Amino acid sequence: MEENSNIGLIIKESRERLGVSERKLASLAGLSYATLSKVERGVRLPSAKTLKKICRYLDVYYNDLMYLMGIGSYHCYLNPSMMNYYASLTGQDVDSAWLNAKGTIKNNNNILKSLNKRKDTESFNQDEMNLLLDTIKDLEYENKINNEIIKVLEKTIFRERFEYERERFEKVYGC
Repeated sequence: MEENSNIGLIIKESRERLGVSERKLASLAGLSYATLSKVERGVRLPSAKTLKKICRYLDVYYNDLMYLMGIGSYHCYLNPSMMNYYASLTGQDVDSAWLNAKGTIKNNNNILKSLNKRKDTESFNQDEMNLLLDTIKDLEYENKINNEIIKVLEKTIFRERFEYERERFEKVYGC
């Protein structure tokens, strides 16, 4: 029940932060008020489909909640193993990972620009619009992950460059 309560609490806090009532979120997500209430109180663990519907209207990411439920992706901002992996990289591996993360963000931003333009200028049925919005949110989430990866990598880059300069200084000045 504790895991259910944590998921429910995260959903409730996000909903309240956005100023959305329980009834309004239930309506937007196509759920009954009773279902959403049970999820928020931790009485019921939402299915993946229900969770996706709820997250569409909140400022929490579906992948993060799936990870917290124990069924999510390894590639999740909250996954310490992923961040530890990037923190353990050295040398050329750090540079390659940094370039990859930067390139992914640049590509995602180009795609996001295009998708947002389409969203604002074209007509879509509800299913198509939901798919478009989910894709936008997924790309934004991937950018968030990559920005966190870059922070971890830049600490390593700084540490390696500092060590290199310290060693050079010691050789030159014999300290």
